[in-house]
Amino acid sequence: MNESKYFFRKTVFTMQEGKAALVTSFEPTQTTLLEPWMSLIFLMADGMHTIEELKQHLVKQYRGNVPSDYKRTIESVITRLLESEVIGLSENTMQLPAYITTPFDKQDQKESIKMMLEDGYLKLGDLH
Repeated sequence: MNESKYFFRKTVFTMQEGKAALVTSFEPTQTTLLEPWMSLIFLMADGMHTIEELKQHLVKQYRGNVPSDYKRTIESVITRLLESEVIGLSENTMQLPAYITTPFDKQDQKESIKMMLEDGYLKLGDLH
């Protein structure tokens, strides 16, 4: 895994039970709650930090008691998030739109949907 790449969110989310929940349609009840590790990495995927910086940050949280499978676990979670297209990788930093950086329920939802349509993130047929 190329640790020099920047990782960024690609999905609208909200918060539930202290974890990220992916908004699967634009109905409050249609979300997918992420597992704790996935939620943590998803929330840190701000487009401004590399995978190496993520790993360094998380190692500090263990205060010298880092599990032996730590790197493999992080890489596995990142791989699963990439495969499900929840996050992406970039050679450069990325400024993410507000509808990706802020929980959906904390946004002006009509304005956010308008921006998503303008950006091509959504198409009219995506709205139910």
